[in-house]
Amino acid sequence: MNFNELYTRRIKELIKTEASKKPNQIFVVIGDVGRIDETGLQENIVDRKTFKINGTEAVFNKSWFTNVFTNITTERSFHVLSFPQFSYLINFIDGSFFKDRIIILNDNLRHLFPIDKSEFLEESKNENIEERPENIPIYQAEQIQINDSFFYSVKYPVEDFKVRNLFEDQLPLKKSTDDDLETVDISSDPYALDYFVNECIKENDLSKKVLVKIYPKQPISSSIITAVSIVNQVLNYFGGGLLEKTEEILREEYVPRETTISLLHKFWGQEADFRTLKVYKNPDLSNQITEISQGLIVETVISEYEKSRQNEKSRDLFLTAPTGSGKSLLFQLPAFHVSKKGDVTIVVSPLIALMKDQVNAIITDRRFEKIAYLNSELSLIDRDRIIESCHNGEIDILYMSPE
Repeated sequence: MNFNELYTRRIKELIKTEASKKPNQIFVVIGDVGRIDETGLQENIVDRKTFKINGTEAVFNKSWFTNVFTNITTERSFHVLSFPQFSYLINFIDGSFFKDRIIILNDNLRHLFPIDKSEFLEESKNENIEERPENIPIYQAEQIQINDSFFYSVKYPVEDFKVRNLFEDQLPLKKSTDDDLETVDISSDPYALDYFVNECIKENDLSKKVLVKIYPKQPISSSIITAVSIVNQVLNYFGGGLLEKTEEILREEYVPRETTISLLHKFWGQEADFRTLKVYKNPDLSNQITEISQGLIVETVISEYEKSRQNEKSRDLFLTAPTGSGKSLLFQLPAFHVSKKGDVTIVVSPLIALMKDQVNAIITDRRFEKIAYLNSELSLIDRDRIIESCHNGEIDILYMSPE
C-alpha cells in the first residue's frame, strides 16, 4: 500500500462511519484531495470538475455556486466537497445554513499543502508582509516557498464545525545516538516537519528514518509532540520512523583532556589554566547563571573539526561572549591544533587595528609565525602573495576583513 491508498482509505473509513449515523451529511476534506481515489465516491462528490482544483473566485463564481447549492440541497446518502469548494460556498451563503450537516475531514499530518509554482503569488515591493495578498484564495492563510517547492497553509473557517482528523494513532519516538541520519530540526524551523512530510509524500518514500533533535533548553509544546508522534506512526506503517536525539546540555563539571592542556601550556605558558565563562543556564526559562570551562569550548571546536576531517557529520558552533572573557583563546587554540593537521583556519575580523594587533601578538607572544592577514590596506600584489602562501602551506591562520 502506498500513501495515496492509505490516504484514500482513511477518508473513506471516516465517511462510512459518520454517514451511517444519519444521511445527507456534507463531508469537507481539508487536505491534498488530488491524492484521493474517487472510486465509490463519484456520485457523492458535489462537483467533480472543480473538486481537485485550487481555484479562486474565477472558478468558484455565482454560476458555480448555483449548481453546487442545488446539488447539496438534494437528498443523498452523503455529499463530498473539497475545502476550496466549501470556502467559496460559505462565501456566498452563511455556513450556519447547513452547520449541522458539516463534518470536516482534516489532514492533520501536516499544516502545509503543496501548490504549483504557477499558483504562487510573488510578493510585490509595496506589499506589507503582515497582510494577506489581496488576490490570495480565501481558503489560504499564507503561501510560502521552501527551496524549490511551494505551499499554502489553511485559513480555517470561523464556524465551529464538527472535525474528524484523518490520522489519530500516535507512536512515541525512540531514542537514538546515530548522528549519520538525516535531521529534522523542529526546534528552530517551524516548517521543518511539514516540509519533510511533503517531500516524503512527493517522492512516495515514507520508509525514511530520520533524527528529530531535542534540545533540553528549548521545551517543545504538547501540540508539536503530538504532531511528531502522529508522523512517526504513519512513517512506521511504511517501515520508516522518527528517532529522538537529545542534544547534550552544558557540562558544568568538566576536566579538559591532557592533550588540550598540553596545547594550552605550549602556547600560553606552563602556568596557564583554562578560565570559566559565565552563561545563562537556561535563558528560555530563567536568568540563572552557570559557569563553563574554556577547555570545554575549545575541545568542542576541535571535536567538530576532527569529525569533518573524517567526513563525518559535524555541526556549526555559535558563541557570544563579552569583552575580556577570553574569546581569542577559544578560536586560536583550536587553530593551532588545525595547523598541526595541515589545514587552514580563517578568522573574520571587522576591525583592521584589532586584526593587526592579534596577528602581531600571535607571532610575538605565541611564537607562531604561519599567520597573516588580508584587508583593504594591502596592495593587490601583497594579497596575491599571501593567498599563494596559503596554497603552499606556509600560512595556517589567515585573518580576513569582511570585504
